[in-house]
Amino acid sequence: MGDRAEEIRDDGLLPADADLEKVLDIGRVSAERELTALWRTHWQVRMYQQTLQNPDASDWLRERSRAQLAELAPVTPVHALAANARLVELLTGQRWILMRDAREAGESWSSIGRALGMSKQGAQDWYRRAIERQEEHIPDLHDGARARAALDEA
Repeated sequence: MGDRAEEIRDDGLLPADADLEKVLDIGRVSAERELTALWRTHWQVRMYQQTLQNPDASDWLRERSRAQLAELAPVTPVHALAANARLVELLTGQRWILMRDAREAGESWSSIGRALGMSKQGAQDWYRRAIERQEEHIPDLHDGARARAALDEA
């Protein structure tokens, strides 16, 4: 895909000529916006396909659905699933930063755990493991002292 801003339509969907494999390329750092557009495009394509299969749909609605499908990237369920996995990976990878920011803003581990649907101890353990991964894989880009300071109960 070329310039990301030009590749995504105004409605947040991918155009028919979008390079889906490039959006999903694991070796490339895809933007959340592109992956979300791919995900949303799948649901739109799915809706139009269901309309075409609906025996009760009017001729006008079927024609409109065909026209809309022709303008959208042919996103398959497997494309959408891959985008989903990448989005979850990206968002989960950034979670520890938000946890640290919440602690620095004065939030308790209990409130952080509640926001994540886990216990206080579960949130602390998850955050501790995330710090360890950062220190192992990107120690030069990681402020370990700042990250560990967020673990302390004040």
